[in-house]
Order: sequence, then C-alpha cells, then structure tokens
Amino acid sequence: SYFTKNSSQYYDLSSSTDNVQGNTKGFTELLFTSQERGKLYSPLISYLWSGGIRIDQIGSRYMADVLLNKYFEEDREFNSIELRQYQTQSGGIALLPYSSDDLALSAQFADLIKGENVDISREGLKDYFYQSLNDRKADLSRVVQALYGLAALDEPVLVTLQNIKKDKNLTLMDKAYVALALGTIGAKEEARIYYRENFKPKLVNKKPYSYIDELKSKDDNVVVTALLANLAGSLREPEADGLATYARENPPKETLVNFSLLGYIKKSLPQLKGGDVSFTYKTNQKNETKTLKKNEVFRLELGTDELNTLRFENINGSIGLVSFFNREASPDEITKDDSLGITRKYYVNGRLTNEFNDGDLVKIELASSFGGRALPGLYQVTDYLPSGLRAVTRYNITPIQTGQCISFASMIEDQKITFLDWNPKSTYCPSIFYYARVVTKGSYKAEPALIQSTKNLDSLNISAPAQINIK
Repeated sequence: SYFTKNSSQYYDLSSSTDNVQGNTKGFTELLFTSQERGKLYSPLISYLWSGGIRIDQIGSRYMADVLLNKYFEEDREFNSIELRQYQTQSGGIALLPYSSDDLALSAQFADLIKGENVDISREGLKDYFYQSLNDRKADLSRVVQALYGLAALDEPVLVTLQNIKKDKNLTLMDKAYVALALGTIGAKEEARIYYRENFKPKLVNKKPYSYIDELKSKDDNVVVTALLANLAGSLREPEADGLATYARENPPKETLVNFSLLGYIKKSLPQLKGGDVSFTYKTNQKNETKTLKKNEVFRLELGTDELNTLRFENINGSIGLVSFFNREASPDEITKDDSLGITRKYYVNGRLTNEFNDGDLVKIELASSFGGRALPGLYQVTDYLPSGLRAVTRYNITPIQTGQCISFASMIEDQKITFLDWNPKSTYCPSIFYYARVVTKGSYKAEPALIQSTKNLDSLNISAPAQINIK
C-alpha cells in the first residue's frame, strides 16, 4: 500500500513534553509560536494597512495604533482621523461621513472605545441609544443592539437585559448582542452561562476554527462568529481564538467585522503576558535556546533519531508546539468529511477506461468538490499511481494535445503525486489533470485519491479505489 495521510499534533510546551509524534521515516517539521500577546501582533499590524474611509476601516487603524503602543511598547504616531465627522446629528455613528447612522455599528463602536480617550460626544451617543429603544423603527433586534450600546457606556440596563434575555422571539444574532451587553456591563458570569447555553452547543469546531453555521446567510454566520469572538475573548473561553481566526480569514462580502475582532484583541491582550517567550531544546545532536519576539515563529526539522531524543527546559511564557508529519494509513480508518469530495478517472485517447496497453499515455482527472460547510482556503490533493504506471514530468517533450488544462504537481515522490487545490475552485481549470506512462504489464490496485484541508488536517475525504489492467 502507498496510502498515507498528513497528520499534526498540538502540544502546550512544558519541560515534561517528550515523545513528540512525527515521521517514522525522514524528517518531521516542528512549529513553535508564542501563545502570549505575541500571537495577536500580526492581526494588529494588518489593521494598520486597512484602506478606505469607512469608520470601521479608519477606526481600525486608530485602535491598532492604540493597542500596539499600549501592549507592545511601540512608539507609534496615531493615525490622524476626525471621528466626529462620523457622528450624525442624532448622536449615532455612520459608516461614512455623508451617510445615516447605523445602530449595530454604533453599539460595536461604543464597546470598542470603552475606556479610551476618543474625540466623540458620548452624551450624544448615549441619547441616540435611548431614543433607539422607542423610535418608530424599534423592534426586538434594534432594542438589544441599543441595550448593548448603553451597556458599553455603563448605563444601568442590567435589569432590562435580564428581563429580555429569555424572550422566545430573539434570533441567534439578537442573543449575541444580549450576551455582549451582559459581558460589557460587568455581569460576566451571567454572560458566560448565557453563552454556554445558547451558542457553545451550536459551534462547529474544526481546528484551528470555531464558527457558527446556523443562519441562512453566510455573511450573517461570519458576523455572529465575530461577535462571539469578542465575547469569548473577554470571558477567556477556549474557543475564542478559533472564532476570531475563522471570522478574520472568512470576511463577509458586504460587512466588515473589524470592530468585533478588534474588541476580541483588546479584551484578550490584558489577560496575556507581555514580552518575549523563550525555551531551550536538546537532542542528541543539538542544544539551543530560542527566543520568540512578538509574532516570530520558529520552525525546526528533525530526523527520526533526533526527534526521539528531543527534550525541553528553561521555558519562559506560554508556547505552542505543532508537529507536522506524514504517516502510513489505511483508507478504512479515514473519518470522512462529507462536505468534501474527490473522484478520479482514467482516459486513453479521450476514452474513459481502466484497461491499458503497453506504451499508452494515460490522462488522469482528479475532480474535487466542496459543499457549503467545507472550510475555505487551500487543500492538498494526493493521488497514488498504481505500480504499473509512472508519472509524466516533462510535458514539453510529451505529445500532449495543446490547449488542454494541465496541472503541475507540487511534489512527486515515487508513486505519490501531490497537487494544490482551492475552495472556492478555479473556473479556468475546475479539475486537476496529469499524465502517466504505462511501464509494466499486469493487474494493479489503485489506492484512493485523498483531498485534505491544509488548515485542518482532520477535514479530508477519499475517492473510491480502483483496479487497472495493463495488457
């Protein structure tokens, strides 16, 4: 059998961390990252480069400066912005200087600037939220958003929140605002109970992601996920990072979630240690101390003998270790992700067949498919050629019809052929095509092809196995 699968194992690094899993043959890649404030440095830097004149864009740049100076001791000049031009006559916050106020945006903005010296009229904002409770447009959704804004301004709305939180007409989005309001007003344990009752059972957990997939609109699912990241960050719930990572890497098409994600960062930073993290690793060949600054990542490749002797000491700060390795597996042990699909077909001279003759040039098609619940991003597609075939690698001297869509393998290891694919798929080349030559007569088993997310190695599926005959 040629069949293998990529695997990974996460460790919270400690002096007792040993027997790290890895390849039994060849090298294992180890990845070390800070689990303290350094893990939030890169997202903050990315907000500094957010362009545009929307309030959630320029406000993100301003708040990123504030947090970088406060928690990373960087001497940055604040982005020069006039926030008052985004505050309308009603007191609410508008997306653009010339647009009307937006209640949800105003509430998220009020939570983000809590405790900050920002040049806007807080009295005007407070009046706007109170007016929104009783205006003509007021419905349950607007009421909970206004309460969230008032809670962020430390107004006495706790009793009202306690009375409304069990209303049967609340949507999942409404409940997210109720939970945030409870958390920001200081009723954290009440917010925690509400979160665990109403959201935790509904979370989809596919490491490194956690997300909501309950609503009809994909954008709404991401918005709720971002709101929950903000809440979970303040409550120190274990899935906070996964919620934020998913919302950051899957932005809605029509709505920015910067304020919610910056709220997650702002509420998480005080709970994490500042400064650098460090550790010493020892093997039978190496003895080295590494210091990780801010968002620095340390990669280490070790052979089997070194990996077996790997030990750690002098650990300063919280450090995460991920081991990436390839292991032999049986297709029968694969837990399939039904949101993914992969099929494989063989062609000779344009004819679909599993019967080949000596000297044939075989065209192989790998067609992947992604359902609505499939993780977006990069995937690895691996095919295993039967022993009677060999992959063609020099297309420039092979008589292949011009104009065809040909995929180039990212890696060829004997019979194992690896390609990269993306969700969403390319419209130019929807399937993967490559070629193989017949080299040996006989009857051979074709191991299943494998599709696997590079973000979550447990998200995978396989094609049907096949039998080929070469005459």
